[in-house]
Amino acid sequence: GELHAHEDVAGDAHAAPADRPRRRRGLAVALVAIGAVLVVAAGFGITSLATGGFGQRADTQAGGGRDGSRGEGSGGDGPQAGQQGEATSTGPSSAAAADPKSQLDAIVADDTRTAKTTLEGRWVVQLSSKKPDSADEAGYAAVLKKYKGEKASHPDAMLLFSSDWPSYSKKGFWVTILAKPYDSGSAAVAECRDLGLDSKNCFGKKLSSTEGPEGTYQYH
Repeated sequence: GELHAHEDVAGDAHAAPADRPRRRRGLAVALVAIGAVLVVAAGFGITSLATGGFGQRADTQAGGGRDGSRGEGSGGDGPQAGQQGEATSTGPSSAAAADPKSQLDAIVADDTRTAKTTLEGRWVVQLSSKKPDSADEAGYAAVLKKYKGEKASHPDAMLLFSSDWPSYSKKGFWVTILAKPYDSGSAAVAECRDLGLDSKNCFGKKLSSTEGPEGTYQYH
């Protein structure tokens, strides 16, 4: 009986070493499985980080450029620049489609500002003065047509209104002058001769906002 018992013990002793490799293999398989799970989890985390954090930042930057608060060109392409570009002029060009009287008024307003600055107290060449034959559109259209013809022949022609200048004796006339100033009436008359114009169509005139008409005309 003891011998069998010893054999049984020996059998158990021999069986234990045989079980160890199987347990080690099982442990290795478990470790591999755990490692695979960790790799998958890590990969999922990296993917989430890439599509979440960095993607959100990129979207924020792109959105800033679209709404004008960030990105290039937001300073110069905004509504203020557009409003400045749409500013309109009250000079002759803006009156091109208006009625003849409005066109005349716009031209006179623009040219008078220039004359007050550059021709005040100086002699100029005067080409003509004209009143409308009638106070209607046809009358003002005739004045405008005459001025445009003079402007075509003399690009430096300017249009004034005699009532704006005390140096004119007659009021209510549309007056065409040339923009070059002279120190004397004789110098202005000499220019009339050079232009080949007689005294009916050209003479010297002194423009003044303070002087009366006396001594402000010179003919040749």
